[in-house]
Amino acid sequence: MAPKVSEAHRSEVRDRILNATERTLARKGLLDLSLDDVVESSGLSKGAIYGHFRNKEDLLLSVHDREIARRYAEVQARFASDTSARQRLVALTDAFLSPMAEAKRPAMRAFIEFLVATPRSRRGRSRLDHRYQEDLRVLASIVEEGVRAGELREDLDPRAVAAVLAAFIDGLSLDWALTTGAEPTWTFVGPTLTKILFEGLEPRRPTRGRGVVGR
Repeated sequence: MAPKVSEAHRSEVRDRILNATERTLARKGLLDLSLDDVVESSGLSKGAIYGHFRNKEDLLLSVHDREIARRYAEVQARFASDTSARQRLVALTDAFLSPMAEAKRPAMRAFIEFLVATPRSRRGRSRLDHRYQEDLRVLASIVEEGVRAGELREDLDPRAVAAVLAAFIDGLSLDWALTTGAEPTWTFVGPTLTKILFEGLEPRRPTRGRGVVGR
């Protein structure tokens, strides 16, 4: 009988494989990445990798899922539940964009290539769609809380606002990944765009002395 493997050990091996994949992506890019590269970087056998991931696509999607989970955990750790909706939305945006650094640009480019190719796979498309819908759900729930608290405008659809925020984050990420030697996009334009965007979400106040709604 084969020895029973603990969940802690399985988790440790899984993280080792994901870490090796991230390093290899940053070094070689997506098109030249092979499972043999991950084997070499991780020091594990190919059988060990297949014991945790079905194929290369599954492995890359899992790298992405883990990174997203890290960002959400960072937001939760930074702010208490009584933080305003606007602060939570800014924190979420910052968590996804502020880690941009030159060393991560090749890995981001590789993942963009992967995202373009993945919709050709039904399973990959389903996982990415699920991830996107979950992102929208989280963002929309924060907007809804803000509306109930009177912090955010009630005339805007929360899910539409969530879609705009998601596009805002993805667009800046794409812009940064595809440029060469430019400043990190978030550091350069983030504060200004955040101010413009989130001030637009605030409730509109009546102009003093006049019954006209506006700012």
